[in-house]
Amino acid sequence: MSHRDPQPVAEALAAARPGEIIEAALEESSSTTVTVAGGRLEASEDSRERGLGVRLFRDGRIGFAATSRLDSEGVAEVVARARDLAACGRQEDANRPADGAGPGEPAGREKRDDLPEAVPPAPLEEPALRLEEAARRRDDELRTRAASVTAAGGRWLIAHSGGLRRSWSWRRAWASLEVVILRDGVRQTGWESDWSETWEDLNLEETGEAAADQALRKFGAGRPATARMPVVLTPTVTAGLFEALAGALSGKAVLRGRSLFAGRLGETIASPAVTLTDDGARTDGFASAPFDGEGNLSRPAVLIRNGVLTGFLHNTYTALKLQAPTTGHAVRDGFSSQPHIGSRNLLLEPSGGSRREIIASVNRGVLVDEVMGLHTIDPVSGDFSLGATGREIRGGSTGAPLQGFTVAGNVRDILAAVQAVGDDVRFLPGGAGGSTVLLDGLTVSGT
Repeated sequence: MSHRDPQPVAEALAAARPGEIIEAALEESSSTTVTVAGGRLEASEDSRERGLGVRLFRDGRIGFAATSRLDSEGVAEVVARARDLAACGRQEDANRPADGAGPGEPAGREKRDDLPEAVPPAPLEEPALRLEEAARRRDDELRTRAASVTAAGGRWLIAHSGGLRRSWSWRRAWASLEVVILRDGVRQTGWESDWSETWEDLNLEETGEAAADQALRKFGAGRPATARMPVVLTPTVTAGLFEALAGALSGKAVLRGRSLFAGRLGETIASPAVTLTDDGARTDGFASAPFDGEGNLSRPAVLIRNGVLTGFLHNTYTALKLQAPTTGHAVRDGFSSQPHIGSRNLLLEPSGGSRREIIASVNRGVLVDEVMGLHTIDPVSGDFSLGATGREIRGGSTGAPLQGFTVAGNVRDILAAVQAVGDDVRFLPGGAGGSTVLLDGLTVSGT
């Protein structure tokens, strides 16, 4: 993409009247998914998106409209609709676009202006079959519910008539596999995923084997005795758990009084082993990008440092309202959605130690491989009760499989219980990263 803006963006910005700022977000993207089961092609999906989202700012009001019609008439219509909506919007001084100051194109590994070519379904069928076969080699009784490979790519241009212009192209591929094994009337399931920048680099063998192993190790599972004990989380569970907590660390939740961390900046809210960051500029994260959905440059946000609450996730609006720096966490779900606050590469920073060393430090406890019900964590009270599966830990080694137990308590309990954060960092498809984590003293409810 040259620095001469495409026709839809140029026309939208040119339509700004005195006293207005018009922001135009142009998305062009493609996504291809191939799904197989039982050695056969089940489905292939090919989607393309090209559209324009327009926000119009005037006198502290915002109007938003979107269109996939990108000729001159379509652009004029979407600007007119945004203007009409702004006229009846709520007036607030913090309703402003991102600051246009600074370089137009931040440096970074993924700074590209080319629009990646769409991947057709045909090349993805063979890797999807290999993914399934890797799991089936583990057990003759294994059946696949779905093995899928997705290749996606696109380009964003975000500009406004106040002077901001950012552009970025991206590629991502991911694979996922869900399997089921029926043995002696008992059914067990397993699931695993992987991602890379290109589909050729997906780790299909390990992903398929991991899904099968997850199902296989559940057979013969019992329940742990109800007790307060050390709990070790796998990287996948850690990533999901802390991503679920991210909502309470949003500036929007703080403003609405919907966060248990509101009013606690500068206070100790966790153990010294907890340093929680979210950096959209990382080179190894799934959600990495040089700027956010408003055009704010990506930068590290330290939310908790050595147990002390140091900040929240912000977009332009919440940063102005709370008199804080923007953190680059305005996220768009697509051209047809307004930016909202979201985590991007949330990570509990490693404090040292390997997975093996962490497990070896536990005499009697539970290793949690899966949890259910993360969406039920209350962002205001922090209370939770999560169904879980895993394995017992005895004498520093993993042992018998466990299923049908719960881990319950409060978010404050989790943060205070973190004793060690392993060095086996893994970023999951979707955004968050995790590693093996030791929580010392949570209530496990089993028998």
